[in-house]
Amino acid sequence: GFPNADLAAVGGEETATDSPDSMESLLAAALAPPATEDYVEPPPPPPPVTTQDYIDLWRERIRANPMQVLDEIGLVPSPGGYTITENHDSGVTRAGLQAGDLVKSVNGQPVGNVDSDRALYDEVANSGLARVEIEREGRSIVLSFPLQ
Repeated sequence: GFPNADLAAVGGEETATDSPDSMESLLAAALAPPATEDYVEPPPPPPPVTTQDYIDLWRERIRANPMQVLDEIGLVPSPGGYTITENHDSGVTRAGLQAGDLVKSVNGQPVGNVDSDRALYDEVANSGLARVEIEREGRSIVLSFPLQ
């Protein structure tokens, strides 16, 4: 605004002035949610269909909140990798993993550091194959999954 400006009426309508009360009202109006009758919720994104759609979906989720993704899948950062929790995602079971398994590496790269593993996700997705080394009851097991 302009210093010392006091716009009491413009075109017959009252407008905000430089008083603190009117500035609070203006700010409250600007931050208020849109009127329900005019607001239309944007449509949700289409569900993933192709393998690439799923890869892209998970990439964005990992970038946004990697710890939430680990929790939803059922992985806990542990010394030497990620441990599969008792309450894990059904996809983990379908992949042949079990509660207590320690995921030690993916495509030959050690895992367990959430920040560096974000970059590994892209590398694995681009390779088209996930080769997962796990430790189960003291034995080393390698599982391979095509990603295409």
